[in-house]
Amino acid sequence: MLNLYADEQFPLPVVQLLRAFGHNILTVQEAGKAGLGIPDPEVLAFAISKDRAVLTLNRFDFIGLHNRQPDHSGIIVCTKNRNVERLATRINDAIAGEETLRGKLIGINRPQQVRAEMLHHSLLTGFSACSTKSEFSYCGTGRKACSEKAK
Repeated sequence: MLNLYADEQFPLPVVQLLRAFGHNILTVQEAGKAGLGIPDPEVLAFAISKDRAVLTLNRFDFIGLHNRQPDHSGIIVCTKNRNVERLATRINDAIAGEETLRGKLIGINRPQQVRAEMLHHSLLTGFSACSTKSEFSYCGTGRKACSEKAK
């Protein structure tokens, strides 16, 4: 299973469910960095220093960070979802077969938003979205950043 770093706004119930799936997750709170207003680039730098992929609801800022700094330990951006069990399952399904998320940006969206989100992000970021049944990975046009199961 993977080593993840959940940012400050990421829901603790989802973290707990992902831990039950076997993932090793460090939260911002556990790292002693909660409530400090740490800028997103520093959150990513900390995750890189600990060899952990960032787990966040802050999609737009972290997609931008991925575009500017693609050499990271992975970024998983999620839409808000009140169904924590479904969100945890979708994240686990998307990353379960991965040995590493190094350099990858994984997008986890509510099922009804997948097509709209893919088009929206494609138009905004110039990135093409590679889709699977329940998640999609953003990949730079011409880059091999998509996970194998997203191809």
